[in-house]
Amino acid sequence: MPGFLEPTNWGTAMSDLFSDAAALVNSVLEDYGATLVTYARGSEEITVAATIGETVFRLNQNGGVTRMQARDFIISAASLVIGGGQTTPRRGDRITQTTGSTSRTFEVLAPGGEPEWRWSDRHHSRLRIHTKEITNGNR
Repeated sequence: MPGFLEPTNWGTAMSDLFSDAAALVNSVLEDYGATLVTYARGSEEITVAATIGETVFRLNQNGGVTRMQARDFIISAASLVIGGGQTTPRRGDRITQTTGSTSRTFEVLAPGGEPEWRWSDRHHSRLRIHTKEITNGNR
């Protein structure tokens, strides 16, 4: 590649390299580290691959600190297509995870005025969605 090693091209080459590496990691996570979940907004439901995580929130309440743990679902931003267009999570959306005959439903929310979701990577290709479990039972 002519000019590849010229210092003015290093930033572009490294940026492309990191973007390619991030895409590969995201693909591996979806293929091997994810579970299929149902994402619902109102009556519309889609199936997406999600990696499970958690976030601990610390809230100052009544002169003390309260700790709340949220169940996070990390999904590809491109997979969140509702109503014919790509969207971002909204408070009140629901995610259902089924394992065997047990379904657990989580509502998209975050405590203390925190945002319900954030980008999970610097390339803005994955969403980290904060939730709270609202049901846990057998189907």
